[in-house]
Amino acid sequence: MTDSTSVPPVPPVPPTRTRQVWDIVISIIFLVLGLVTFGIGGVLSVFLAAFTDNCPPATCNAELGLSAVFGIYGVAAVLFFIALVVTIVLLVLRRRGWWVALIGLAVSIAAVIAAVVAYSNAIGMQ
Repeated sequence: MTDSTSVPPVPPVPPTRTRQVWDIVISIIFLVLGLVTFGIGGVLSVFLAAFTDNCPPATCNAELGLSAVFGIYGVAAVLFFIALVVTIVLLVLRRRGWWVALIGLAVSIAAVIAAVVAYSNAIGMQ
């Protein structure tokens, strides 16, 4: 004789996370803008390297300027790649990832600004 009240209740099924389209769209926009910013910075660095011929020798250190530019871009590229991977992982896990993509965009913009400032200081432009 079994009692019907002794049957354990079925645990409730946890709700699944819904994929939010706006988060995916904003994340993709931020990541694409970050890549475009790096592309603009890359073209800018080529032009900066081309203009080192005309800098005055007394105040110019072209090697230091180019090293600063490529060093800053190298570190920023690694940080942007980390932001890219973390954003993708968050989106796959159906969590909000737009804020990580925004940080990646901010890193790329800051890298371009820092590279221009470092280069202008190294070649003596005030």
